[in-house]
Amino acid sequence: MLMIYVPNVLHALMFTYSQYLFEKFVLERYKNSWIASCSTFLIASSYIIQHIMTRTFSNAFECSFLMIGVYYWHKSGEEKPSLFSKNFALMTLFVTLSFIFRNSSAIPWIPLLIYRCLFERRII
Repeated sequence: MLMIYVPNVLHALMFTYSQYLFEKFVLERYKNSWIASCSTFLIASSYIIQHIMTRTFSNAFECSFLMIGVYYWHKSGEEKPSLFSKNFALMTLFVTLSFIFRNSSAIPWIPLLIYRCLFERRII
């Protein structure tokens, strides 16, 4: 019985936390609660999220780790450049966990790193 419910509860908690951080990221980035509400609605009403993510455990965790990593990527950009900052370490942790679940999950990070280096003039 425990083997049936524990993964589902873990999945629900992880996805709720990642959705909370994603909405917080959108609020901090765009400073507009309407955009944050729209992003939450689009994710919550997406057929892919509702149908596929709830049925495949690894896809759901990979998506959650990606969303949490994006939040900490944004937070690490606001700090003074440091290789050992808390937000940078958390971002690296979640990117690594996402990469462990699926090797192709590193692809979305390439444009983010290019953006950080070229437009924000920061070297990570």
